[in-house]
Amino acid sequence: MRSRSGRYLLALVLPSALLCLVFVFSLYQEEQERARASIAAAERARLAAGVRLLTHDVGAIASDVRMLAGLPSLAEALAGDAAAMDRAARDFRIFSAARRSYAKVRWIDDAGRERIRIDYAREEPVIVAAEPDQDKAGRYFFTAAMRAGRGEIYVS
Repeated sequence: MRSRSGRYLLALVLPSALLCLVFVFSLYQEEQERARASIAAAERARLAAGVRLLTHDVGAIASDVRMLAGLPSLAEALAGDAAAMDRAARDFRIFSAARRSYAKVRWIDDAGRERIRIDYAREEPVIVAAEPDQDKAGRYFFTAAMRAGRGEIYVS
């Protein structure tokens, strides 16, 4: 009799246990999929925020370049006015002091010579005297910028 009840119990319990195991495994799989979907959504949101931030930062840099390029003192310096060169350097210094985010602000002419340079160090912008041997014509940033079309801005 004992073996009969044992077989009967085994015939009932084993399928029930297997059914419970399948059910629990199914719940586990669903939970794993929900967790993956949640992580993926969070990563997409972080990526989108990073893209917005980078786009904003590059846009601000482009805006700064346009503002500096539009300075009347720079236009006059480009025309060869020596006094305008000093005014443009002061304007660049004022810009650097206001922005406080660029280590160097430079005007490099179309031949690759550094004409104006402002270094931002120790919380203060300083006009650095132009040295004739500061030729940047072979530097990657100069050659890439010179390949840009009129009105285009190259950011390195």
